[in-house]
Amino acid sequence: MNNDGVFLMHVSLRDYRLEALANVGTIIVDSWEEICRADTDTERLHLHAGLQAEDTLTLADALTLPLEQIIRPQGPTLFTPMGLAIFDVAIAAHYAKAAERLGVGQRLE
Repeated sequence: MNNDGVFLMHVSLRDYRLEALANVGTIIVDSWEEICRADTDTERLHLHAGLQAEDTLTLADALTLPLEQIIRPQGPTLFTPMGLAIFDVAIAAHYAKAAERLGVGQRLE
């Protein structure tokens, strides 16, 4: 199976079997300390497949690094946020775009 461009996203943090994550190329986390605990898929990868913090990218990395440094060709990208912070960011982006489109609000530097 060709995994070019495949993007996996956690909803409950316990969505995948380890076998399904065996060939993941990039793992993006918002916080290793928060995500690698409580029997999450990330903790299972850490305990059973040797995944380490340095094998992952942070959400900050994913937002600032060039795309070619984020997306690795050897497998799908797994986005695994802890909590709902990523949804807060998505909602904020939605409203920021809407405010810009409507010409309302004030841009803060």
